[in-house]
Order: sequence, then C-alpha cells, then structure tokens
Amino acid sequence: TNNNGFIVGPEWKNNKDVITDIIFVGGSTTECMYVEEINRFPYLLSKLIKKKNGSNLNILNGGVAGNHSVHSLINLIAKGINQKPKFMIFMHNINDLGTISKTLSYWEGPKSRKIIITKKIDKENKYYDFLKRIKNFFVPNTWEILPKNLKKKILLNNEDEWKNYRNEKDYHKVKKIFKKNFTSSILSFIKVARAWDIEPILMTQFNRVHIDDVEVKNLYNESNQPISYVNFVNLYNLGNQTIRDIAYQENILLIDLDKKIPSNETYIYDAAHLTSMGSKLVAQEISEVLLLERSNYFKK
Repeated sequence: TNNNGFIVGPEWKNNKDVITDIIFVGGSTTECMYVEEINRFPYLLSKLIKKKNGSNLNILNGGVAGNHSVHSLINLIAKGINQKPKFMIFMHNINDLGTISKTLSYWEGPKSRKIIITKKIDKENKYYDFLKRIKNFFVPNTWEILPKNLKKKILLNNEDEWKNYRNEKDYHKVKKIFKKNFTSSILSFIKVARAWDIEPILMTQFNRVHIDDVEVKNLYNESNQPISYVNFVNLYNLGNQTIRDIAYQENILLIDLDKKIPSNETYIYDAAHLTSMGSKLVAQEISEVLLLERSNYFKK
C-alpha cells in the first residue's frame, strides 16, 4: 500500500506529480487480498489498457476487507478527493446487506466493522495489518490452494465477529431498511464525487449468491442467520438491481459484472471473492467498457 492506504501495483512509484486516473472503492471483493498482486483486477486493468492503446494509467485500489458503502463514502472524502482522480469506480453490495441484515444500520456492528473506532481498536487493526503484510511477503499467492476449512478459519480469525447480532430479523423490515439506506449511500457517494469533478462509475457485484449454489448455501447456513438463505439471495439481487436503477436514473456509466462474470468456482471461490482467473476476466470486462464508453479519455 502507499502512504494513503491505497493498494498499488509492483511498478508504483511515490511521485506526487503523477496524475491519478482511477480509484476503485469496495470491500474485500475489490481488495483481492488473496489474488496474486499482478492479477488483482485494478492493477491488471492498467496493464490491459496500456497493451490495447498505449495509455499509461495510474490506478489505485481502495478496497478494504469488511468495508460497506458508507466506509467508502468516508474514504472518498478523507483521502480520495485529494488524489484528484478522473474516475471513482464503486462496487458494493454483500457487506452492506450483511451489515444491515444483522444490525439494521450502517452505524452498528462489531468492533472490526465500526465507522467510529477507539484508539484501542485502532491498535488491534494495526496489529492485524502488520500480520497481513508478513503473510503477503512470505506466502503471497497461496490462497487458492488452501483447504476450504482452513480458509474459513483465516477469514473468521477463529471468532464469530457477528455473534451478538445473529438474532432473527423480520425480513420485510430488513428489506425496507436495506433498500432505503443502500440507495441513500450510493446517491451520497455520487453527489460527493460529482461535487469535486470526479466521475463516478457503478459496478454490480459478481457473485455465486444463488438458490441452487449448494456450497454457498451451506456456508451461509453454518452459522445462525437473521434471515433465511432464500431471503438473503432475494435481497442480494435487490442490491445489484438497485445499482442498475441508480445508474440509469443518474445517467452514470454501469459495468454490470453480475451479468458478465460466470457464477462458478472457476471464477469465484466462495460467495463473492474472485479467483485469479476471475480477477483476470473482471479486468478484461472493465477495460472493454471503459475503452468503448470513455474512449476519448483513454486515447494515448
């Protein structure tokens, strides 16, 4: 990462005069922590566009594991605007739904998901980040070969961070709050970006959140959940459709990865995290849309 906490590629140089072209924001699905560095789609996108038309792009990855869209809105204000990017590319859904279905709010949740954190928790986060850096240095590309039960232990850190929020919720109440708050969060992100002459671009989220995906269904049902898997699938689809609707209403470029990325383990290893092959395909799909729809900007 650079001094502002953005994930950068292996060729990144700390040059204040370099123009930032694109910043991606999202959760772990954007962060791509367990995809090898050169295949993370934000970085790989710059290589693909350069190969196709010779443009040298500076692309920053603002994905952070656990972040929902309000976190990214705050990050836009706190550190994104100052980079003066041409585009901010937004991809959220599953973390928003997971948080709201359990807490009915963006502002409630376990300490690792809090919007406002204490100094003590901040130290814990720094400790986790330190361990993550060690992992990335010594064993950077081992995720896809690990056994599934070991992956789960690593992701959950042997603890259930949501254990105090798993009581059953009324589906219709969750649906109403999720639809309203997710819409408000996306619109807030759009308005702030536009106010600072940054063009927002929305992406739906690739996933395997489907009724007939037995592996994802079983993973979901391993813990007590506030809503059934069927209802979770319905609300997840509502989230992606909300993104489409807002893109249309606000005349914003949409990259519909939900429809473009196959929903299978070749490309997505769990509910919504990419394999290396999936990340390569995502980069390809994004590059095709940008070169077609924003060709004037990406000319050499």
